[in-house]
Amino acid sequence: MAPPMASPSRRAPQRIGRWAGGAIAASLAVVAGLSVYERRPQPYAVEAAPGAARTILLAEGSRIMLAGGSLVTIDRRDARIATLDRGEAMFVVAHDAADPFEVRVGETRLVDVGTAFDVKRTSDGMRVAVSEGAVDYDPGPNAIRMTAGQGVVATRGGVMRITVDATAVGSWREGRLAFENAPMTEVADDLSRTLGITIAVAPEIADRRVRATIATAGLARDPMPLAALLDVTMRRSAQGWTMSAR
Repeated sequence: MAPPMASPSRRAPQRIGRWAGGAIAASLAVVAGLSVYERRPQPYAVEAAPGAARTILLAEGSRIMLAGGSLVTIDRRDARIATLDRGEAMFVVAHDAADPFEVRVGETRLVDVGTAFDVKRTSDGMRVAVSEGAVDYDPGPNAIRMTAGQGVVATRGGVMRITVDATAVGSWREGRLAFENAPMTEVADDLSRTLGITIAVAPEIADRRVRATIATAGLARDPMPLAALLDVTMRRSAQGWTMSAR
């Protein structure tokens, strides 16, 4: 008599089922991981060489104009956030109340309220000046709102409101550097970035305050006219130029 036939095994389908379930789970994990990755910040830096300004046109309609020697970081996933890492920039923002444009300077946040404004990093803080619309400095319970013709100077010593000439905001784009009660060190830094040459300040006049508008045309070739404009002595060395007391 023929031996009884073995019943078909059910183990293989179970293995297939487990494999298929694992593959689906793995696929879902990949998709979830991709989704998380796509939401992560993807910053890129844009730099303007010393002595050479640069304009960035953002896809959402805003413009960032970088002064010479400046650096800004933008997120590819969210072009409505920009970080000023160095130097100075003029922001002309396409206003969107549902998605405000934000500029970060260190730990400080500036949020537009329909705006054109200039931001400058200094050796001990920052300066903001508004030419159109309004900007909120550090939005929150203690926010400072600046409108056209107003600004803020923030240093290690604190934050101070200032009044500015709205027509002079961002005037570096037209070859004019405007200073209102700025320390000589800031003046030297701005001149160095704008002209693409090194201009230092002697310690005895480092804290001297300056109120002046300087036309920069031709100064890169010959900065000697600064002596009369700023009431200083200009001395040249192998490293560049130094401004000292007369």
